[in-house]
Order: sequence, then structure tokens, then C-alpha cells
Amino acid sequence: MSEQEFDLYLRLMSRLLRLSKDQEAAIADELRDHMEERFTELLRAGLTREQAIERALGEFGDAAGLAREFSSLAWRKRRRFWTRVSLASAVTAAGVAIGLVSFWPRPGFVPLIANPLLADNDAEKITKPAAESPAEENSAPSEASGLVIHSSAKAGLPRELTMPVSLELVDVTLKELTDHLSQTTALPIKFDAAVTEAGVNPEEARTKLITSGPLFEVLDRLFDDTIEGNLLSWTYRDGLIHITTEDDMVGRLFVRSYDVSPLVAHGIAVEAVAGLIPGATSGSWDIEEPGTSTINPLGRRLVIKADFRQHRKIAGLLAGLQSIFGSKTDVILTDEPESTLQIPEMLRKPGSFEFPDNPLAEVGQWILETQRVPIRFHSSVVEAGVNPDEARINLTLLNKPLSVVLGLMLENVQGTELEAVPHLGELSVMTADTAYGLYATGVYRIRAFEEADVTTELIAAIYATTGPWDRDEPGTGTLQQPHPGVLVIRHTARVHAEIQRLIAEHQKTLVAVTPEERAERDRHFEIRLYRLKGESEDDIVQIIQTTVEPESWNSITPGGEASWTRMVHINRPSDLIGAGLGGGGFGGGMGGGFFQIGGAPVVTPPGGPGAPAAAPTNGPGTSSAPMTGGGGMGGGGMGGVGGAGGMESKKEAAFEPTTVLLVRNTHGVHRKIDALLHSIRRKALMPFDSPSAPSLEPIPEYGTVFKLPGSGG
Repeated sequence: MSEQEFDLYLRLMSRLLRLSKDQEAAIADELRDHMEERFTELLRAGLTREQAIERALGEFGDAAGLAREFSSLAWRKRRRFWTRVSLASAVTAAGVAIGLVSFWPRPGFVPLIANPLLADNDAEKITKPAAESPAEENSAPSEASGLVIHSSAKAGLPRELTMPVSLELVDVTLKELTDHLSQTTALPIKFDAAVTEAGVNPEEARTKLITSGPLFEVLDRLFDDTIEGNLLSWTYRDGLIHITTEDDMVGRLFVRSYDVSPLVAHGIAVEAVAGLIPGATSGSWDIEEPGTSTINPLGRRLVIKADFRQHRKIAGLLAGLQSIFGSKTDVILTDEPESTLQIPEMLRKPGSFEFPDNPLAEVGQWILETQRVPIRFHSSVVEAGVNPDEARINLTLLNKPLSVVLGLMLENVQGTELEAVPHLGELSVMTADTAYGLYATGVYRIRAFEEADVTTELIAAIYATTGPWDRDEPGTGTLQQPHPGVLVIRHTARVHAEIQRLIAEHQKTLVAVTPEERAERDRHFEIRLYRLKGESEDDIVQIIQTTVEPESWNSITPGGEASWTRMVHINRPSDLIGAGLGGGGFGGGMGGGFFQIGGAPVVTPPGGPGAPAAAPTNGPGTSSAPMTGGGGMGGGGMGGVGGAGGMESKKEAAFEPTTVLLVRNTHGVHRKIDALLHSIRRKALMPFDSPSAPSLEPIPEYGTVFKLPGSGG
């Protein structure tokens, strides 16, 4: 074997074993003698030079394999050493503690689990499985009772990123942790230059990770929190795991093509899918921030340029949408792993809990050990001035779900509101402000509501009872309807739980309408109010009347029904009560129609069925007038409601003047108008007259305005 070949082999093994120069020199002669002796023997046996080299290396083992074995042995040796040290320390500490407790003046430290005031059988309730303790009638209801929930978070990931990993590393450097992870998975892990440029030295930064799960999930947990005050992230490309900074990761955009033909087969247009993605995923998009991520339809595919995390979210979203059709799954979370779905079930189990002046960190450890709920404290807790080792918890609750216990326990810790959020397979304790900014996307199957023709009412109920929402507070939660039987919602874990409870409580009582009943409702005239978000008033009316059933406008049906549009300038909410519903606003009565707010019925005047609804005083067409002063809802039988000038309130004081569009047409035409406005606001073209046309976001905050004094609302 030539000197050069041997030196190359030796350098490779030294690098993999991370040997110093002295260590390399110490073993070089011994290894050289062994290899040359064996090489000579093989040549004498009749092998060619190349065969002898190959056999010698094969018998000795390849450098990478040898390095892995040596490293594994060294790691196990270090772990055994620290285990012995930890055990000895624990035994010593226990002995000292027993000695101290023996002489501790009463009243003293009360054990976390056992309560000396309880009998033995009562004390057992605290540690026995929660399922064995029946819940009281007033305990928290199941947040998603009756719903089948799954995850599509690992969609599109290569198989090597889903391999199972288990780590128990405490107080190690970031480099040691990633080296061990690399040796365990046989995947190279590289720190990009951006990490050191941000001031993080992987060989000095200390961290810990006690977890198990798929590799991608373990990496997500490792970099979910700050390391030495910096947000790091990871990507996977060219067979390597790259560790970099958050800023560097979002700046590395690459192109992927997604086949959406399965969604097209279910009636969702390619353009509709493209318009859905920005509001249902995290990150910046070119439609809002030029120069960032882009989406371009190409046939039945989407060509998307985005960063690694965005591509993961997109793959999960598209997989969730595809899976929701034809399955019995009610909800698919697209960016939380399957392990996260187990946490709420653990929190719903009732039990008995007693924490008599115990540190918050100790309570968390007890929950981990006895309730089998993985729990960790987010860095935002310490940054808010809360020390888990010093903050004391005084709380006793019997026969209550753990979710209730945590809610009461964390509502005020050292003057800070904390929240326990199921996230990445763990229960993450963080500040409430941090929790309010942690969003996840869910795909909801609402086919039962669509079959009962109450989808619009469901959306209105969601907006009215949960929030905040992006249409009111940009940058918050979003709700989109890409298909009549599907909602895509991006919001916090708390809001998702509220929506799931709302759906579960109502979908079992729904009755599907017949095609005849649906057709009859589509022919039914109604008035809806649409809030305009910066659209040109005259242009939007012209677009509606020329693109949505043009023949239905500026005409009166044989039955006397008229279609019209009207712009209304609102200076305060009471303007709608004081004048808009008066005799000059809509005429003498609304007949068989009913007034809707973005599709949600609010007031149903008792006018006789089929009674014609008068158009505005200037006849069919369009008018624009401010709503000021005025009478009541006469003619239709709802008279006596006078002006509401004295209804000033705090809500009115904070009300911003706005312009709304009143439209009178059939229910079917309104659905197409909803879809048209929805597509305009999403800055994406989609077929507003197709069966998959989505509903416009309702405007539930005006629902409180239309309550009529003295009429029972």
C-alpha cells in the first residue's frame, strides 16, 4: 500500500474520530504495521494488489464504521459515568433531605403528592390514573368530543427525516448534541456560517434535550426556542441537515412543483388553491411583500418558490385538503405532529391535584412523572420575569381535568399570565402574549353543515364567538372556504379548541335539506350587508352587476320582487338602527326576505310570505346615501322602533366610519357575490360561480347593532 493511500485512510479516520495531532501520531505506527503485515500476507496468498487492499480494509472495517463504533462506545462510557455521578448525588441529597426533615419545625414542607390531612385511600386519588376518577358534572366539557382529528405535518418529508430518535441529553453543548444526533441517524449535520455570525458558538452554547419521536419533530423541538438569545432553525438539502439562523433560513428560497389535480377533481380550481395558501401558512408572500415567496399556477400544478419551512407547511396543507375528502376525519392539523393531538386528551382526563406552596418547576416535573404529560417551560416565561424555580403554586382541586387545573394555576404567576399550549408533541408553558401569536392550521370537514344549508350560519357563529380575525386585525387568524364542505382555519390552539367544540355540539343535530328545498332557498330574496375594504365603491357595484347574473339586476320579477344595490356611509353603529331600517331606507316592508349580515340572518321582519319588497325610492338600481336620523321599521309590522340617537356607547366611541354595500337579490346570487368579493380580497382569481365557490367572511360585530329595543332582539 502506498504511503499516500495509507495517509488518506488515516486522515479520514482521524477526522471522523476527531483525534488530535498527538493522538493521530500515537496510533499511526501501530496501525501502519498491522495494515502492512496483513497486506503482505494477502499478496503472498496470490491476490492482486487491488484485491489485497480491498480485503485488508474490509477485514479491518471502513473508517466511518470504525469511527461510529468508537464514538458510540465513548458516548456510552460518558453516559454511564454521569449516570453514576447523578445517582450518587441523588442518594446523597436524599440522605441530607431526610436528615433535615427529621429536625424541621412544624408546620414544614408538605410533600407535593401526599396530603397528611387525607386518608390513605384519598391520597391515592392524586396519583392514580385520571380515568379512574369520575368527573363532576360541572367539569370542563370535552373540547373536541366526537371529532376525529389527525395530522398531515409529515407529508412530503423524506423517509430519513421520519426515523425514530430518542435523546436524553442534559447540559451539553449544541455541537455535542448535534454530533450525537448525527451518529445516531447517520445523517451529516452542518452548522452554516450564519450561526457563528449571529454570535452563537456551537461548541460553547449549552442546551438540553430529553425527548423522543421522529427526527423532524426532535429537530423542531430543539430549535423551537431561543439558544443564547438567538432563534436558530434547520433545513434539509442535498442529504445534509443544515443548522442556520431564522433570518438566513427564510432568505433561502427554492422552487418546488405541486400536483393539485386531486383537489381539482373535487371541484377546487387551481387558482383557488393558489389563493388559499398565503392565508393558511406562515411566512411572507410576494402579494403582500414584493420580493418574497411566490405562487404561480401552471396547468394543474402550482410552481412555488418559498423557504424550507413554508414548503413543509404547504405540503401538509395540500395533503390535509386531499385527505379530508372521502374520509371520516373531521379535522386535519397540517403543521402540528400527531403527538400533539394526544396532549388535549391527556388534559381532559379528570383527577385530584394538590399543590401546597410548591415551586412551579416542581409542579411541572410532577405533571411529567405522574400524568405522563411532556411539559417544558418556554424562554418567554423567564424573559417575562418569572422564575419557575421560585414561583410558588398554592392550589387544591379534586376531580377536575388537568386543563382546568393548569388554567387556574397559570392565570397569574408572579404577576404574569401564562398559558399551557399543546405544541410539537409537548405541553409548552409560555406567556399568554407568546401563545396568542402561535398559530396552527386546521382543515375542517363541515359536510353536515353544507348538507343542512347552514354553512354561512356556522361561519358567522365562528366569527362571533372566537377571534381575533385577520379581517379586523391584520396578521391574526384566518378562515377560508375553498369548498362548500371544507373550512381552512389558521389560529391559536385555544381558538381551534373552541371551534371544534362548536362543531361537535351542533353537527349531530343537523338535518340535511333536499335538493328541492335548496333550490327554493336559492330563489328566495334577501338583503345582505357587505363591508367594503378599500374597494372603489362605484367599481365594485359595476363589477357585481356585470359579472354576477347580469339579467337579475335592475328588474322586477313577475311576483313583484326587485333587485338593487345601495351604498351606505356609516358614521356610528346606531346609524343602522336609527335610519337604515326606516321607511325611507328599504321601503314599507321587506316581505318574505330577511336581512343578513354577510350571510348571517339577524332580523326576520314578520311581513307576510311573498309580500313584495319595495326597492329604494329612486327605483331599481344603485343609490348612495348616508344613514342619519330616521324612523322605524314600518309597513312590515315592525313599527314603533324610533331613532337610536341616544344609543351612544363605548363601542360607538371606538367605531371607525365605514362604507357598506346593501344588496337585495336571491340567496343564490348572494352566494356568487360572496365568492367574487372573496376572490378580490384574496388577490386571486377563482371561479365565483362554481359549486366550490367559497362564502364571503361574515361581519358578526354588526350583529349586536341590529338588536331592536323593546322587541326582544
